[in-house]
Amino acid sequence: RLVNRNPRLDEQECLALLREAIARYPRYSRINVLKNQESNLLSPVLSLMMNEVYPGSPMRIEVTYRNLPGISFKLYRVNLPVESASLAQVNAKTIAKYGTLLRQPSVKLPETPDYKVRKDTVTLEGLEAGLYYVLAIPDGHREAVEGTLVNVTGLQVIHRALPDGQQEMVVLDKRSGHPVPGA
Repeated sequence: RLVNRNPRLDEQECLALLREAIARYPRYSRINVLKNQESNLLSPVLSLMMNEVYPGSPMRIEVTYRNLPGISFKLYRVNLPVESASLAQVNAKTIAKYGTLLRQPSVKLPETPDYKVRKDTVTLEGLEAGLYYVLAIPDGHREAVEGTLVNVTGLQVIHRALPDGQQEMVVLDKRSGHPVPGA
């Protein structure tokens, strides 16, 4: 509790305190709680967030991480329409059946020797319009794999309610904001 509730302790101080307590009191009835807290501080953390991706533009991925030296990405083109029911539950079988591996870039991440969670932005080469699956595999921690579907499109639909209960929809180019004829 001292470790969890003391905002004045940083992650390194928490780890030192936990290790000292574990060494001093190995027979403590709740020693596993301390060991779990130590394990949590030492465990890798990986989370990805991507905003809209425009065709041909670099793909910027916000990476939240801890205790990871780098990430290897696998970029798959998914050969299904966006509205396909198969995309409701994307897993390794779905990607094996409908995905085509395009490339496998790797990036090194700044170290986190203080065990703090960091955020960084990784930029990958742009993709043409289509549906993709981006898989992130942390170096040395294959159990912490993170993946997401990405719809690369230059189109944006906006809509508004009309007084008679109908909806008006317009398809625009995301960058220019101009209507796209025939869309």
